[in-house]
Amino acid sequence: MATKEGYKKRGTDVVGFWNPDLGEIHCIPRAAKLFDSQLQKSKPSTLLLCELVEPCSAIVAKDEDDDSQLVTTKIGDLVGIWAKPGMASIKMLCNEPCLIQYERNPDGSVKTKAMRVKGMNPMKLFDVSSAKNPMRVIPVIEDARNESAGVNTLLASAKASAKRAEPASAVGVGNDDDDVPF
Repeated sequence: MATKEGYKKRGTDVVGFWNPDLGEIHCIPRAAKLFDSQLQKSKPSTLLLCELVEPCSAIVAKDEDDDSQLVTTKIGDLVGIWAKPGMASIKMLCNEPCLIQYERNPDGSVKTKAMRVKGMNPMKLFDVSSAKNPMRVIPVIEDARNESAGVNTLLASAKASAKRAEPASAVGVGNDDDDVPF
């Protein structure tokens, strides 16, 4: 069956992932997914699902041999952006076209901010620009966190299931109808 004119199939599969080391991206953040980090399961990872406004050559995907390669993209493709602490300002730009790139020092190097914890690498800062500020939080459409469920993320608080208390004790409650208060 042919797709009606003006319509296209939609889903949450991405064609690849943006690599900020390879250049800027002009996109529309649509939604996000949360996962346990592959490197450290106790820390969460946030994948932003973004629709391209312009083709982007900074998209990397893995092929069958698990080798990374640049992917040719087109306007409207859905790409993944692994959220970083230095791009927190993207949080309120749901459905708003924005341009994301590293923030640069006058000498062209990537601007960084020292972390509070000694021994950690400095945080790379991002320039997130948009024409408007819609003040709409990017929705989380999937939260697959297990081990990191109790950790806040850019877009979500700790999972309710991680904070759930034990049910109240049923002391004094019998199994007969005599205990029903009506």
